Amino acid sequence: MVSASSAVNTPSETQLLEARLAQVEEALRQARADLAYAARVMSLGTLSASIAHEIKQPLSGIITNAGTCLPMLAADPPDNAGARTVSSLTYSCRACQVPN
Repeated sequence: MVSASSAVNTPSETQLLEARLAQVEEALRQARADLAYAARVMSLGTLSASIAHEIKQPLSGIITNAGTCLPMLAADPPDNAGARTVSSLTYSCRACQVPN
């Protein structure tokens, strides 16, 4: 027969379930926090890629146009008119203009 004092010292099934529930709730809270962190990191990566593209795209166009002008200017005689045309197209390109 179980004495009254030993019954008080052993956790009841309800107490065990409540303790387990607290553990599961903590694990769920941690998983949600981890997921939120991963979403923020992913957003930052996407933003970084977008900024890199916005910087690289006009620079690539400038390099391409400069590469087009160099042979024109190196020709004998230099094709100044052609180089000016390419240069003016570079400056008038709407995608290359930085908004004020």
